[in-house]
Amino acid sequence: QPGEGHARVEHQAAIEAPRQGNAYVVAVPGQTKPSHLAIAVGDARESTKIEPMFRPDLAALPAEIELPKYLQYPAQKADARKGTLEVLEGSAVTFNGKVARPLREASVTGSDTQPLTVRGAEFVSSKLVLGATNSLLFTWRDEVGPTGKTPFELKIVPRTDEAPLVEARGLERATAILEDETLEIRVEAEDDFGVKKIGSKWRVVDALARTNVAEALPSGVRDLASGKPQDRVLGGATRFSPRALGIGPGRVVWQATAVDYKPDRPLAESVPYTILILDRAEHAKLVQQMMDKIAQQLEEIARSEQDQTEATQRLRE
Repeated sequence: QPGEGHARVEHQAAIEAPRQGNAYVVAVPGQTKPSHLAIAVGDARESTKIEPMFRPDLAALPAEIELPKYLQYPAQKADARKGTLEVLEGSAVTFNGKVARPLREASVTGSDTQPLTVRGAEFVSSKLVLGATNSLLFTWRDEVGPTGKTPFELKIVPRTDEAPLVEARGLERATAILEDETLEIRVEAEDDFGVKKIGSKWRVVDALARTNVAEALPSGVRDLASGKPQDRVLGGATRFSPRALGIGPGRVVWQATAVDYKPDRPLAESVPYTILILDRAEHAKLVQQMMDKIAQQLEEIARSEQDQTEATQRLRE
């Protein structure tokens, strides 16, 4: 037997084919289009057709995200082929990948490796609850044999269901009113998924007419409006009337409140607002104090202007 043979891919350079035992090994360079390979060993001649097969790249990887049931949201669609997927804690995710050719097998690896269901050129995962998983690695092999050039890594970005934000509009952080006056207040709340309910709460922290120190100071709560699962913004108006609530002169702390749909979530509260409730005599005293303060400021301004005038005159002299 000859010690070597030769091979040639159509018009390309000849390739040596050394004998290894009873076989001749031909290392053919990678090809990108169909062609013929001619092989010569001694007087023997053979040829075969070459059909280049590209590796089966991942063409698409849509994800269906099933959010936690308490949110009452429909399933969400996302394109995981971008390489990053944001997932709310407690969600279940199903992946449906597609490659260029029919598959033989596919798998996904997170905390462990799971086989994927293969249907032609597509693969489907079961519902995956990702938990603390930071990434998933997808691998596949087509029916011809090649695998993807590299496994596809999907980075998982965990997301937390945040508590709602709530605030009061039309109310200063510190306000003074008479017993028979009424404050008009608007409460607005915002949540990343849905505001379930908004309201208000108040408590007397200092009562001027209090005689029994052991007696608990009054307090109260009020519901203002209820939202639907997908209402990310919810607002409502309320009134604060000391006389209607039976509150006498003193100091009250008032807050807006909100709650979302997450079970056992503590009530979200706005910053505290201080409402000073005055009777007529206290109100008159407060007005007089304000007038005295203004008068003092005016006097200081006049004195400063006089000093400047005198200083100017001295410079001219």
